[in-house]
Amino acid sequence: MIALRPIVRALLRGGIGYGQFAEICKSAYVDISSEDYGLRGRPTNISRVAVMTGLPKKEVRRLRDKSVGSDDETTIAPSPMASVLHRWYSHKDFLTESGEPKELHFDSGKFAFSDLVRACCAEIPPGAMRAELSRINAVVESTDGRLRVVEKTVSGSETHAPLISGLNDLVYPAALALLEKTGDDDSDTWINKVVRTKRVRQGDLSRLRRLSSERLRECMQSITDLFDAYETLYAGEEHESDQVAIGVGVFCFEANESKGC
Repeated sequence: MIALRPIVRALLRGGIGYGQFAEICKSAYVDISSEDYGLRGRPTNISRVAVMTGLPKKEVRRLRDKSVGSDDETTIAPSPMASVLHRWYSHKDFLTESGEPKELHFDSGKFAFSDLVRACCAEIPPGAMRAELSRINAVVESTDGRLRVVEKTVSGSETHAPLISGLNDLVYPAALALLEKTGDDDSDTWINKVVRTKRVRQGDLSRLRRLSSERLRECMQSITDLFDAYETLYAGEEHESDQVAIGVGVFCFEANESKGC
């Protein structure tokens, strides 16, 4: 699906693999179907959740038990890269006497990088693991060919923090707007519009970005003033049970139509 392609690109940049993403998605499906479709105020039973989500009943039960037994919404299994990094920093075979991670030969000597990979995920070729850890700047290769680990976790990359912030501050509100637009309320007040053109020359992009940003900032400042003025109407009379959140979001994007996103 074309809408998922830029999201997957962002997740891969942040070191989040399919297994972690799939676990999050399954948990969300189970949570929402359990909460929104129950009868007489009770959670939806496991059989109905299985029918709605297409997940086996055993899997539904596992995800429900995990959600109830954890303070977090879901516990995500580590990716293969994360498992390799954790073992490199924690297992005695790959540590120096002072407790620091050893520099490892790729496939020679005792306790090589290949041995480390096979101990964590035997089905993944060590060469592929080396390439991916190098891509996310978790491992560097010295002039003599030894590998040195420089990051403890996959999520330590520079893209992780802005990725999480973007998902929370941009994708989540946009998804809420889409939910309202596709619901029973057909009111014109739920604005969900995109303005685009496919006829911009490469040399004009910088100027068009600047002009668009200036106009969007002006628009957002007027919305900010509106919200600030509204809040003053009830200053000192706050009743949290009677409060809801509302927001307006704007963004710019550039799409490569030949690639679909």
